[in-house]
Amino acid sequence: MNTEITTVDQSISLLKSAIQDGIDAWERAGREIVNLIDINRLSLEEIAEKADCDIITPNVLAQFERIGRGQVMPKLLVMDFPASRHLQRMPLSEQKRLIDGAVELLVIRDNGTDALMVNTKDLTKDQCKQVFSKDGVRSLGGQRAFIEDRRKKIPCTTSTPSWQIKSGKVIFNSACELTRQELAVILAQLA
Repeated sequence: MNTEITTVDQSISLLKSAIQDGIDAWERAGREIVNLIDINRLSLEEIAEKADCDIITPNVLAQFERIGRGQVMPKLLVMDFPASRHLQRMPLSEQKRLIDGAVELLVIRDNGTDALMVNTKDLTKDQCKQVFSKDGVRSLGGQRAFIEDRRKKIPCTTSTPSWQIKSGKVIFNSACELTRQELAVILAQLA
């Protein structure tokens, strides 16, 4: 058993090293692209054509150019949390600050609002839309305006649904009749 743990630990160490080597290679590739553009006066299209490789497209090269010019942190390009795409558009200093940092998130409650500090890696996709604009991080006031603007766009229904699911139970708000299809929807939501 001790041998298995050592083998797993060694494999994890090799994996981490390989990923870091890949990121280092991306930085070298980025610097090469910048040299090809700035010194050799080649366009991304010309570089892709000369590389003659199906994975080297002008769009891929554009990402490497951003790495080479220090506009984006390479590890942001492989991270898969929802805020990573928003961070990529920010200046490098903001990327470094926020990749392991937190942002204020406005939460609206029945009796008012709260501001929570939330790690960027923990934000949901919808929270990212609220927190980030195309220009950066929204202020709490900007978030409130964003929320209010979205509320205007969501059509309000005045009728109360005849049932709801709460804590794994179906609660009927009023007497109602259900079709087989409606019952199937309820059962699917309970599953």
